[in-house]
Amino acid sequence: GRTSLHYALARLRGSEILLWAQRVLELAGADDPARAFALGATAIGRGYRGEAALAERELERALSGLDGSGLPHLTGLGWVKLAQDRFDAAMWDFARAAESAWNVGSYDMAAMSYFYVTFGAGEHRSWDDARLHADRSLAIVASLGHLSSRPFSWWAAALVPAARGDHAATDALLASLEAQPILYEDQIAGAAMARAHIATWRGQPEAVLA
Repeated sequence: GRTSLHYALARLRGSEILLWAQRVLELAGADDPARAFALGATAIGRGYRGEAALAERELERALSGLDGSGLPHLTGLGWVKLAQDRFDAAMWDFARAAESAWNVGSYDMAAMSYFYVTFGAGEHRSWDDARLHADRSLAIVASLGHLSSRPFSWWAAALVPAARGDHAATDALLASLEAQPILYEDQIAGAAMARAHIATWRGQPEAVLA
């Protein structure tokens, strides 16, 4: 069940995410960490179906009284707030999730959370902070090459030099991104959005649409 849930998340399929998350919840014991993962995934699945506000309420209830076991809830909470255009609130959740994920060895979740926090810093033009968070995300995937967050970490790393007009550094990072194995829809989307984002900074509308 959990493997199928991972695949559904990677393929961005909201209905399948909800189906497999429910299956995991049915099979997992009360103290099984898989329950927290399935609840976080449920929030993402609801977000894809336009039910982000409902997902947020469910996660807030689930988070009440939890400690480190609530890590997937935090990332899910950040995601559903993004879906509601509550950017700063989402960044706060991702910042908390990034540190917690790193501390407990959940490296894929840490890399993805640092990716989001990089964008939060960039939106506020805090470029030194953005570079720090991007370096953290990239360091994780560089040392653990199997992580599914690879395209997003390279995207985060390219953000700061692109914003500062350092074309050589940006091109080198994009080339590294293109060299990464891209297997699933979430990675395809991440790589495509990275290229579009960089083209936006460069004032290349045709490349954005491509």
